[in-house]
Amino acid sequence: MKDYPKNYPLDPRTFFGINTMGLISTTAYYLYTAVLMMFITDYSGIYTGVPGKAAAVATTLLFVGRLWDAVNDLWTGYVIDISPRTRWGKFKPYVLAGTFFCRHLGHDAVSHSSRHQ
Repeated sequence: MKDYPKNYPLDPRTFFGINTMGLISTTAYYLYTAVLMMFITDYSGIYTGVPGKAAAVATTLLFVGRLWDAVNDLWTGYVIDISPRTRWGKFKPYVLAGTFFCRHLGHDAVSHSSRHQ
């Protein structure tokens, strides 16, 4: 097995790649947040008669999502750290199990919604 953690070179090309990846990730997150905020406040049609109510709801939804992400990232990191290393790695078995779990969850939600129309 390879040594863990991997030591990356500290050359300018690597720094550029890491910083570009971080910039793109941050830009994508804030673009997603802006589009979601615009949808909730302008296009969803909720709380149209109360000034500022739609923005408050949108802000609360985004805050709860960020809070959940903060808690869930810590828990997920802990679970991955204590997991035994398999021949597929530490994380791939969870990705495979999560894929099947979400597939069944989505299938149940779709079949449940189609029965009650």
